[in-house]
This record gives sequence, C-alpha cells and structure tokens, in this order.
Amino acid sequence: MEYLPLHRCKVHKWQAFIHRAHAFIHTAALLSIFYYRLSSPFLPAALPWLLVSVSEIFLSFLWLSSAAFTWRPVTRTVFPERLPPGNELPGIDVFVCTADPKREPALGVMNTVLSVMALDYPPEKLSVYLSDDAGASATRRSLRETWWFARTWVRFCREFRVRSTCPEAFLSDPLAGTDAGAEFLEETERIKVRIKFNFPARNLLSPFKIVKIVAERI
Repeated sequence: MEYLPLHRCKVHKWQAFIHRAHAFIHTAALLSIFYYRLSSPFLPAALPWLLVSVSEIFLSFLWLSSAAFTWRPVTRTVFPERLPPGNELPGIDVFVCTADPKREPALGVMNTVLSVMALDYPPEKLSVYLSDDAGASATRRSLRETWWFARTWVRFCREFRVRSTCPEAFLSDPLAGTDAGAEFLEETERIKVRIKFNFPARNLLSPFKIVKIVAERI
C-alpha cells in the first residue's frame, strides 16, 4: 500500500534568487576590499590598517556564517494525520548521550530519558539507549531509580496524553496542553509527591533527589 507523504517542503524560489544575488554582490565587494587592503601600502599607519583589516575579516566571517541560512529558504508542513496505524510504524532506536556528569548533570539526562520513554509511540517499537562515556556511578544509579519511576510516569503520560513528557517541564506547567479533569488533577498531585518527596512503596528518595545528592558528591 502506498502512503501519502508525511511532510512537504516548499522552496521559495523568488526569495532564494534575491538572497543569492545579494550574496554574490556582497562577496564581490568583500573580495574587492581584501584586494585593496593587500595591495595598498600600510606604512606608516600599520596599526590602524591591521585593526581595520582584522575587523573586516571578522565581520565577513559573521556574514558568511549567516548567509548559509538564507541560501535556500523553505517552508515545511507536516501531516501527522497521515501516519500509518501503530502496528505498521517502524521500530526506532533513540540514543541519549552524556559524557561528563559535572557539565551534564544526571538530573537533566534522566529528564531526557523519561521524556523519550513517554513518547506517543508504540512501546514495543521504541528502544531507548543511554550512552555514558564517563561511566559515572551517579548516572548508573540514577538510571536504575529512574527506570523504576518510569513505570508510573510513562503510564501517566499515555493515559492522560500529557504533552510535556519531561518531568521538569511538566512540574513548571502541569496543565499545559491537557484537558484538566478531576482524575487528572488527582493523579498529578500523586506524581508531584513521588517526584518531590519519596516513593511510598519503597521508602526511597525520588530519582531526581538521588541524582542531585550523588552528583554533588562527585
């Protein structure tokens, strides 16, 4: 069965022509300036010549870096309603990479892992991997606790179709993009208790507090 395209990319040809024409004119002007600087004597005003030349090179680099974004202006449109049924979706692998627990706190890494695990995708076709180049014990321990918490979090996100699947973002605005019913509000309070204080069934600190404590001791 042939499916309709899931997205459309429209190139704005007229805008692209204008941007490219401007880029060619600007490039010709820059080359002329550089030729003039190199061919003109700079003594005895060597210092002003050097300062102006360095500034022109720096500004030219900034312009060149930004010109790439306007070389081919496009507008993209997605059609999520054309997605195939869940049993026909392909399996996907998601890799979450981290290297330094000091620069990349385990708290943020675990929030990323949880948000990926709660994606609106068939769970049997979604595989999440964590690559820790540092092999930090804090990351390993927090991942173990986060896996336990994910059994509650993923069910909560899918049952109530929570859009902010990152726990940290959800706590900042739990009602965003969600139809807040009485059952949802009640379950939200339970989730907050589990995140902020403890897991009653295990009498343990939440994975987020464990991550903070362990990371501070490294």
